Amino acid sequence: MIEIKYKIFDSFNAGNNEFKGEYGYFLIVIDDETYGYYREDVDLDILSTNIYNWFVNLLKGLSLLESNKTVYISDVETPETWIRLAQNTENIQIGEINAEKPDGTLAIETDIDAKEATVWTRIIKAKYFREELFVKVNKYLKDLEILNGRDNDKIKELKFLLSKLSEV
Repeated sequence: MIEIKYKIFDSFNAGNNEFKGEYGYFLIVIDDETYGYYREDVDLDILSTNIYNWFVNLLKGLSLLESNKTVYISDVETPETWIRLAQNTENIQIGEINAEKPDGTLAIETDIDAKEATVWTRIIKAKYFREELFVKVNKYLKDLEILNGRDNDKIKELKFLLSKLSEV
């Protein structure tokens, strides 16, 4: 079982923010493991993350898995945490690892030259991961369009990434 949850913080939407809906809670649940943070009852700004970047990076990571065995998505808000995606024909292995992030490290890497320490890892059907990601990205896009209108460059980028993967 996989579930992706997010919650946009209203506090980040007030004022003159150019792009509304970018920050809030983001959580990935796979079986009994979780990564991220989510609470329905309260918005704790200190625990907020960039929801938009997580969705963009997950879509880009999924795309890179078409030509790479393993993809590492950096949690840019932590010094050594990565989400590792590895796919064979039908399954995808998703896990949290700790590994160094040397200067010049990108948000998404296909190879990290560092010793990995696995925190947790789970295997699920690739189609379930893909379906859940597509459903939640589409929901997020609708939320963003309500907050920003349709003519926003970040919304267009997210739609483009989604459409590129939908063709495969």
